[in-house]
Amino acid sequence: VKVQVCVQFFKVGEIDTLKEQYTADVIVRARWREPSLDGKLNECGDNVDIKKYWNPKLYIENSYGDPKEMFRYRVVFNDKGEAFMSEKRTVKGTFMENLELDDFPFDVQ
Repeated sequence: VKVQVCVQFFKVGEIDTLKEQYTADVIVRARWREPSLDGKLNECGDNVDIKKYWNPKLYIENSYGDPKEMFRYRVVFNDKGEAFMSEKRTVKGTFMENLELDDFPFDVQ
């Protein structure tokens, strides 16, 4: 199953260059086909029981500690009536990253 993923950082907080970690608020959006719901536009909406359907079970590998996560699922349809499951995850936490600081403070990651 092809899963489309989009990651958006909408707030970057403290950056600790010694520990190579930073705090951030992130939105992770994912979308994948759910053929069992094709043509069922009237039966779907924002109240989807995600446990009844396949889920890629995405996770954030470089989070540190226990980030705060909120999930929202819904079904969207294209013009052909094909169903797609949509996940919107809002994450607030601390993340680890190997910072390459060769031209500090003008580095690009």
